[in-house]
Amino acid sequence: MLLDIQPWLVFCTLIILSASFVQGVTGFGFALVSLPLLTQFLPLRQVVPLIVILSFMTNIAILLNCYKHIVFRKISLLILAGITAAPFGSGLLLYVDDTALKIAAGILIALFAAVMLTGWTAPVRNERLGFVAVGLASGLLNGSISMSGPPVALFLSNQGMDKQTFRANLTLYALVLNAVTIASYYITVYWIRRFPAPYYG
Repeated sequence: MLLDIQPWLVFCTLIILSASFVQGVTGFGFALVSLPLLTQFLPLRQVVPLIVILSFMTNIAILLNCYKHIVFRKISLLILAGITAAPFGSGLLLYVDDTALKIAAGILIALFAAVMLTGWTAPVRNERLGFVAVGLASGLLNGSISMSGPPVALFLSNQGMDKQTFRANLTLYALVLNAVTIASYYITVYWIRRFPAPYYG
């Protein structure tokens, strides 16, 4: 019955729909919108995998409309670095205290907002090295707090990538990274059963 639906579930659904809309328009931002709000209703260690899975599904829908604009050679290093770091990010989610992860998420959101509001840019000359560094950071963030988008979005924008290619490349990167992160979460479940984490649960 409709009257049996819990209010928190309605709020969570609205949050997820809003986050999906933002990601659909910009190519990123699902976690930026949903993480701070969903953690008001659910534990962080449940929210992060949920966001990664839902973001992955949204990535598929977006990519169907923009795949023609993908320039894979521009983000190949980014993808390799991201998927290398993602399992280590999953380890952080498993073993680092909730409070520390929430503080990290808050700092990241604040920094991203400050950069976007000020319009600050600093083009990177060694783009290959930049892609590796950003990919590693993004992979760690995706596995631990589901926020892989901000560093990649800032870097691609900083390098002057056009809007269509930006959205397509960012979506492809997020799709691959989320797939690897989901797999690492699955492996983590097995790991927990053998070596219980001090902060899990």
